Amino acid sequence: MPLQGDDDGLNNISNTLLHTNHRCDSAQVRSVNAMIVQRSDNIKAIDHNVWSIQLKINELMNSIKALKEARLQEKKEISCCEYILSPIRLLPHELLMKIFKYTVTVCHPSRSSKSPLALTHVCSTWRNVLSGSDFWNELELFVMPSTKASPGVFSERVASWYGHSSSSHPLRLSVWIGGTPKDFDVQADLSQSIAAFSPRFVKLSLNFEFGNYDALAPFLCLPSDSLPALESLCLLAGTNEEAVEPGDTPPLLPPTAVFAAAPRLHTLYLSVPSRLLTDLTRLCLPWTQLTHLIIANAITLSAFTHVLFQCAPRLRSARFACISIAADHSDPAPRPPRLPSVPQTFPCLEHLSLSVLFCATRPGTPSILNVLQLLRLPNLQTIKVSSEYDTFPAYALLHHLAEPGSTAYGRAFSLKEIVLCHVKMEAAELVEILGRFTGVEKLGLFVRSASPNVILRRMKEMGWLLHLREFSFVFLPEDAEGKDMRGVGKDFGALVAEWTKCGGGRRLQKAGLYAFGDLGQEVVRAMAEDVRAAALFGDAEYGTSVLGDDRVRAHAVREPRLDLEVEMKHYFDDVTTMFGFSDEELY
Repeated sequence: MPLQGDDDGLNNISNTLLHTNHRCDSAQVRSVNAMIVQRSDNIKAIDHNVWSIQLKINELMNSIKALKEARLQEKKEISCCEYILSPIRLLPHELLMKIFKYTVTVCHPSRSSKSPLALTHVCSTWRNVLSGSDFWNELELFVMPSTKASPGVFSERVASWYGHSSSSHPLRLSVWIGGTPKDFDVQADLSQSIAAFSPRFVKLSLNFEFGNYDALAPFLCLPSDSLPALESLCLLAGTNEEAVEPGDTPPLLPPTAVFAAAPRLHTLYLSVPSRLLTDLTRLCLPWTQLTHLIIANAITLSAFTHVLFQCAPRLRSARFACISIAADHSDPAPRPPRLPSVPQTFPCLEHLSLSVLFCATRPGTPSILNVLQLLRLPNLQTIKVSSEYDTFPAYALLHHLAEPGSTAYGRAFSLKEIVLCHVKMEAAELVEILGRFTGVEKLGLFVRSASPNVILRRMKEMGWLLHLREFSFVFLPEDAEGKDMRGVGKDFGALVAEWTKCGGGRRLQKAGLYAFGDLGQEVVRAMAEDVRAAALFGDAEYGTSVLGDDRVRAHAVREPRLDLEVEMKHYFDDVTTMFGFSDEELY
């Protein structure tokens, strides 16, 4: 490094010569050259120090890199150890399969990048779980009008999916038609992809949203022996009313015969125009072999009677979501219902659910009342009836189910569940019917034709239903005597307490009081207190008056308490869903 004296000499020379035009003498030249040499040596010394420090920096960087790599390796080792202890490694293959099915059972033909085949690359366990399993036996196929017209867009994907399934296992398919592809080759490819595996289908669901029937027209027109293994069919054939211009004819389902000779078909879920249920040239189905039937859309009374009396003699379970005298939009002039001349017996029917929209008919034409009087259901276990406009004459149906006679006791005892929702029935008729059905275990009531207070009091006077386990009661605030909510709560509590302390049969385990309308929370709490107090009083009375023993009374206190619910309902749909008239999950 330069000395301070050298700096002084440089400064003197600079001040003397640098800013002037004077020439250096020989002494000054020697002094400047000496300074240049000195500064050059200083630079070499500095470069050496920089190099030494850089070497140390390189060593530290290498050390840091080595430490980071070691840290990363330790994290990998920890991850491996954690994976060994991970709960997912303990999951049974069956549970993994269910998880996969809930996440990747949908196939969009235009989105090959999201193929579930990527799951097989995760690990050998997942690959083994998926290989040859029934994961590949179920497929949901979405069809949109924008589907690209590439060769084999459907057939290749469907074949690839089902190709991974076990050839000995049955197949299930759900097709949702969001629109008809514009290219006719794509439409033909779609039908061919399904037809190729039709002999193995046991469950098939076809959803033609907005009546896009052309997308699967070739498949619907296949021979009737194309589905030899089919057991369950869901067919939703709607019509987009908004898309039909005034004066235009709505799209029609092509003549469908592919399901007509399915020898194993026993479960049918339908949501189709009413005219398809009476015009067998459009929809041919093996009605006589069906055991489970759900018609989820509104149908005319004519269609209802045609299906019930002519097409379904072996039904074990039937649900008609909405029966109406109103004309179908696609059939403005429906035929009048054709009724048999004598009552018809359905020996196999065990579960029946009816929802009626309108009951009144034109003079001289049969009504729902005429239909109900012809039904004989000796082995019925569940009956649910509902009417949106409080016009369903429930007594006309129930009276024949428990009519007097040599087999009346058997019929009455076989009925396990009764639900009357918004029906037309007097309190005396209701008590009379319940007095006959001695084996009822579940009872749900929403009857507006009589005061809820009167119904509850008459039921209390009727006596015990020895086998009743669940009881639900719905009412409107304006129907209560004096519009007093607490009065209904007291009457309900007294009835529940009477049934809860029943000593001759199984105790009531669940009860619910539901006010249909907007009630204040204070009113609901007050009703709950009334009901709970009456029910608890019944428990105490059960322990003392029936058995009269302190030890037995202590035992009675330890018995399971009554599951009691007091709640308000805001919409009619909430009530029908609670009573089981609506489907809670997709077919």
